[in-house]
Amino acid sequence: MELPKTPIMHEARIILPFGTYKLDGACELLELSLGRSFGGWTRTTGKGAWFSAEQIKMVYEDVYVYDVEMPASVTSWQELRRIARNACRDAEQECVYVRWNGEVNFIGRE
Repeated sequence: MELPKTPIMHEARIILPFGTYKLDGACELLELSLGRSFGGWTRTTGKGAWFSAEQIKMVYEDVYVYDVEMPASVTSWQELRRIARNACRDAEQECVYVRWNGEVNFIGRE
């Protein structure tokens, strides 16, 4: 029995902090964009931390982790980057964590 031919899909991930009015609004917009572009998403919660050289300390955040399935194409990667840039801008973050095809990027507002 031959399996049906389906396009190769990749899992992608965007991580965005939540917990304030502005951040929660950015998360809602991100969810809408991911749903429209890729058909849906799965969200889990977690903790994130990063070292702030300016404050000379670790900064801890509550984060949402969004996983989506998307076609393995340059067009999909460009769309994911566009969505991540918008989320970064909406959340007023310096950058957001994005993983696609096993590669991690920090996407800024550009």
